[in-house]
Amino acid sequence: MKGKNELSFLAKNINWMTEQMRKRFEKERKVEQAKNELITNLSHDLRTPLTSIIGYLTLVKDKQYKNSEELEKYIQTTYGISFKLKNLLNELFEHTKLSLPDMDMQFQEVDLGGVLYQLVGEYIPMFENRGLSVKVEIPDEAVFISLDIEKMIRVFDNLLSNAEKYSHESGEIEIDLYTDDKQVITRISNTTDQIASEELSYLFDNFYRMDKARSSEVAGSGLGLSIAKRIVELHQGEIWAESEKEKITMYVALPFLHDKEEKEIIYEDL
Repeated sequence: MKGKNELSFLAKNINWMTEQMRKRFEKERKVEQAKNELITNLSHDLRTPLTSIIGYLTLVKDKQYKNSEELEKYIQTTYGISFKLKNLLNELFEHTKLSLPDMDMQFQEVDLGGVLYQLVGEYIPMFENRGLSVKVEIPDEAVFISLDIEKMIRVFDNLLSNAEKYSHESGEIEIDLYTDDKQVITRISNTTDQIASEELSYLFDNFYRMDKARSSEVAGSGLGLSIAKRIVELHQGEIWAESEKEKITMYVALPFLHDKEEKEIIYEDL
């Protein structure tokens, strides 16, 4: 394309249109690929507990148990697996709902430090039950920020739950809250198996689990961090993970909203 005549301008426009179409097709291809992966993973995670439930119920139906104790064991196991299946379906529903473009957000001014301190308090018994030491550094003064409190609690609940489930026995959990001029940052770290740096970027993908074997030893759907990421993004924030030796740290950075006009602009973008 040379010159400044009408043909060169036409060629320029055609090139621009071609590039836009290429980007659109590439985006649609990635969306289709993600949808197929979601269906494949969902089929796997639904089939596994459902197969177990059918298996145990078949044993009960055919009276293939030695005594009442074994029967009770089958019933309790089936009951527990049913709850895992229920939780998976709830997680999937939440994930789908958060992906809708018209997701309703209920923002309000809250003291994030107070909310986090209360959540940590609820987890202290679970931490102590596993011999985990807890170090908390949250400012005494209130840290007010505009949040959808119900959804943001879901984020921190997931991070604290993961810290408890994946920590080494008698390990240490650290929870910090600090601010700078533009944002408030929450840091949650725990001692766990060493994680490769290239693996960190996948932690927030749908159905991803660090054990790679997708085992059921640690309860979870594999959607928790993906849901947390979506919620943080709806708050115009960032969530990421860092790892050093046998310590993993999750960060959540949320922007301060200084005035009503700024809030309205961000809410419209959401």
